[in-house]
Amino acid sequence: MTDVVTTGRQWAPLQILLSVALTLLLSIVMSVWIKIHEPWTGVELVTHEAGWQVVSVQSGSPADGLLAIGDVVRSVHADGDTVTLAGQARYTNPHEHPTYASLNAYLAFEDRLARLVYADAFRVQLDDGRRIALEPAKRRPWHTIPSGFWLLHTFGFLAATVGVAVWAFQQTQKATGLLALSGLGFYVATWFHSIWHVREWAVPAPWLDVMLRGNHLGLHLMLSTLAMLIATYPQQVGRWTASGVAVFVALVQLNENLQWLDWPGHSFYTPLLVYYLIGIALAVIQWRRARYSPLDRGALRWVLLSILLAMGAGMTSYFLPLLFEVPPFTGITTMVGLATLMYLGFVLGVLRYRLFDLERWWFMAWAWFLGGLVVILVDWLVISLFGMDTLYALGIALILVGWVYFPIRQWLWRKLTASVEIRMEQYLPEFVQTMYTEREENLEAVWKNLLQRIYQPLAIDTTAPVSEARLHTNGSRMDVPAFTLDGPGLRLHYSQAGRRLFSNRDREIAAALVTIAQRIGSVRQAQQAGARQERQRIQRDLHDDVGGRLLTLIHSTDDDRQRTQARMAMAALREVTNALDDNQRYTLADLLDRCRAHLEERLDVSGVALRWEDEIEDADPTLSPRQFINIQRVIDEATTNALKHARPTVVKARIRSEADHLILTLRNDGLCDDAPLEPSSGRGLHNMRTRLEEIDGTITTGPFMDGEASWYGVEIRVPIHPKSDVLSTRSTFLA
Repeated sequence: MTDVVTTGRQWAPLQILLSVALTLLLSIVMSVWIKIHEPWTGVELVTHEAGWQVVSVQSGSPADGLLAIGDVVRSVHADGDTVTLAGQARYTNPHEHPTYASLNAYLAFEDRLARLVYADAFRVQLDDGRRIALEPAKRRPWHTIPSGFWLLHTFGFLAATVGVAVWAFQQTQKATGLLALSGLGFYVATWFHSIWHVREWAVPAPWLDVMLRGNHLGLHLMLSTLAMLIATYPQQVGRWTASGVAVFVALVQLNENLQWLDWPGHSFYTPLLVYYLIGIALAVIQWRRARYSPLDRGALRWVLLSILLAMGAGMTSYFLPLLFEVPPFTGITTMVGLATLMYLGFVLGVLRYRLFDLERWWFMAWAWFLGGLVVILVDWLVISLFGMDTLYALGIALILVGWVYFPIRQWLWRKLTASVEIRMEQYLPEFVQTMYTEREENLEAVWKNLLQRIYQPLAIDTTAPVSEARLHTNGSRMDVPAFTLDGPGLRLHYSQAGRRLFSNRDREIAAALVTIAQRIGSVRQAQQAGARQERQRIQRDLHDDVGGRLLTLIHSTDDDRQRTQARMAMAALREVTNALDDNQRYTLADLLDRCRAHLEERLDVSGVALRWEDEIEDADPTLSPRQFINIQRVIDEATTNALKHARPTVVKARIRSEADHLILTLRNDGLCDDAPLEPSSGRGLHNMRTRLEEIDGTITTGPFMDGEASWYGVEIRVPIHPKSDVLSTRSTFLA
């Protein structure tokens, strides 16, 4: 039975990422809308002993020209009510209040002040006695929103997208789901925080209270899921650990919302410290459990470094000082940035330790996602930059958008969108030709490369043999049989670089490709069987006919010279017949002994000395008959050329191995002025090159420097350890 895609809407990883990113961006737009609809006077205020001091005034704002940097506002007046600012701290983070009573008192103060500044006009009294009337603008320009607002959104967006991205590619693991929830909780906390963090004067208490509760709900969601993550990854600590953390979160939230009891030290930050201590305890348990598992410890090391160090930095720099009633060492924005490093640590963990069994192709999917996000951001930038009023500016905008932006956007969109339709005519002709002509040991790589080019999966793994193409986990994976009946199957993860799931159409195409590949394999086997039978026939004829005649000549002639020549011809015939036997194998030691013996015999007759340098330590590798006889013939031909074209006194033969190649150098000291330095023509050199190309070898000719003397010779390189996963350079289909 084939595992088909289940009913209902299914989402590929990049679709999940894009959907979440768009949702987050829309929520950021909503927060911008909230900020620009707040009353705006254009001032920035900080706490002063006499009131609130002005530290900046926006140019062109309602306060421009009325208030100056350094002015101290003692009180605010409107509608017959007065709110005194002297002695009242301006809290950028109301949660710094240690008790519920002090927070409620601050909310009451914030609400009174908000009612005044939200009026059509209000007056401020400065510490020098001046009274100044301000008329807040109903809307503020978006570019005047402080940088802290954008930084908080950036940190939250990064945390949420990293967490969701890990889960999107491993949706069946509990740990990845917890990481995604923690990232979303982080974003919820920063979203609410960004709105009150950059308030100008005050926010109505009901609205501020909602934002404070939403911020702490997101913060507790982030910390509790991180604690559960440590309890479940890489091993499950206990059955009731997650339930215990969930009960603790529920009790903390109930206590905080109903304000039953104040926590010791700080009602809001002491529970955060408890989360951190729970995480440390769980980390110790995990570390002890993984003491006999190096892989688990490697992954756990990065999890703990990411969570405990990043959160510890935030605790030390911000929360702990407040617990001991000491001013924080860093601002709230810096603390949030430190916490964001935790999620970037998970990215490094994926790269180094394959956290959550994610491969490096996770980053390739991120590249595709960010490319799609760039298209959206470019759209927004064009709209913002070309929102002009004059006709001239409109004409320029139309020209730039119509002739530059739209073509670039369409090109990007074609590159980034997933093409569901697979055009097999692009691949089949070359694939069929390659399957017929490629070496047999490279066919598995050819098959894998075809699937990679057609489906563009994030990863391809080897799996157990399968009988037919089938889909798994709603199309996130597809198993494809080997092109041979008994070969291992291949598992493809996420089609089109993670932009879509595999479909039944993909499965049908894979099944058709398997059929084509198997039929081509059957034809190849038939051809090889026919060629093998023909070689065996030729081998029998040579052995029975030619071999018998040579043997008769050896035993019947009295001429020693003819008998020697006949024996040499008999030996050459034996080598040729052996080369026709696919089952015949030679060791490298056999080849070297034979080559040295031939060289000594031929050079001794000519009065030439042989210097043999054998640097081969491992002579065990086996050679095919073609390798054995072709290397030997090339050395014989090189020796003939040396004796024919020069008058050597010494021939040096050096044999060594390098990177699975046998390298043999043959040099002589008989280089003459009329000797061809680059014999590019000639039947002998042509035959040597042809023989070496047949066994994937190469030859280099020319003069070589030996000390201060110039020696002529050849260098041949032949692979002696061919690997099935190394593709033939003659296959253009694999390029």
